[in-house]
Amino acid sequence: MKRRADRGRLGQNVSVEVNADDGREPFGPPPPGIDATVAHPARIWNFWLGGRDWFKVDYAAGRSVAEEYPHLPSLARTQRAFLVRAVRYLAGPARIRQFLDLGSGLPGGGNTHEIAQRIAPDTGVVYVDNDPMVLAHAKAILEAAREGDGFGSGAGLGVSGAAVTPAAVAAGLRGRPAEVTGTALRTGPVTYVDADLRDVGAVLRGAAATLSYTRPVAVIMLGVLGYIADYDAARSVVRQLMEALPAGSYLAISDGVGTDDAVNRAHLRFGAASDASVASVASVASVAEPYTPRQPYTLRQPAELAGFFDGLELVPPGLVPCPEWKPDPGDARRSAAESAPAHCAIARKP
Repeated sequence: MKRRADRGRLGQNVSVEVNADDGREPFGPPPPGIDATVAHPARIWNFWLGGRDWFKVDYAAGRSVAEEYPHLPSLARTQRAFLVRAVRYLAGPARIRQFLDLGSGLPGGGNTHEIAQRIAPDTGVVYVDNDPMVLAHAKAILEAAREGDGFGSGAGLGVSGAAVTPAAVAAGLRGRPAEVTGTALRTGPVTYVDADLRDVGAVLRGAAATLSYTRPVAVIMLGVLGYIADYDAARSVVRQLMEALPAGSYLAISDGVGTDDAVNRAHLRFGAASDASVASVASVASVAEPYTPRQPYTLRQPAELAGFFDGLELVPPGLVPCPEWKPDPGDARRSAAESAPAHCAIARKP
């Protein structure tokens, strides 16, 4: 049976045919070390964002989850749209040239390094994640880019005199040769660090190979703080990170909030879902195991999110629903149904 996956990639209409009757994946075979027989939340999120790093099992699970919990794909798109605007602001008017993106997940179009380096090609970006599957995909990117001469001494995406295009990064995830274009600009390093968000010391040590803590850094935390259920512990993580960075650094946070009763009920159902509740989606891709939802995620109130910015100077318009943070002209025409309950803010360390 053939089905068409229609997804929007940052304003683009992307359509791909998914055929459950053959063994081929829509975007080619998985890179070495990637298990394509079990759905994974990072790849489902990538599917919702219009990315290309998912398999038929993720497509099946993503469609099933979206039907019962429509706030989740909406939340993914809402937060990614904020990321695009936030990085444009930070790399543009704020003139930040170093980014630390925590819990970045898989590329889905409009990634931190793509946006920042379009504005300032020498910008350095460190992605941090401790998900083995995400890191395996990252390894595929790095190796493919090196094969295409897109890397220097293994430090990151790009060398003096050559730049790896966003298309090359996407190609690298499927093991295809990376496309490299000549340019007179120096492309900043893009690296991945295997570290747990809660281990601030490990995060900072890993990022220190790429970032200089004597210059301002923008910390990006989108949809990650809810994995730390204890509020004081989550605030401690943020505080330790910002204390380690110099004045002029920025903090960008976006997170789902518990302000909608219907969303709260759906979110609780999703968090409590058992293997059996989504086992039916496995048959679409003929996989051995059903999709198991990621660990529970805590939705906080806006006032709690505000506490993460204590001691920092909020950038106008402050902490607001994501669609209201410096919206693009076309964003005002979107209906409220297209946005999930999520708040965001950016603040500067004085």
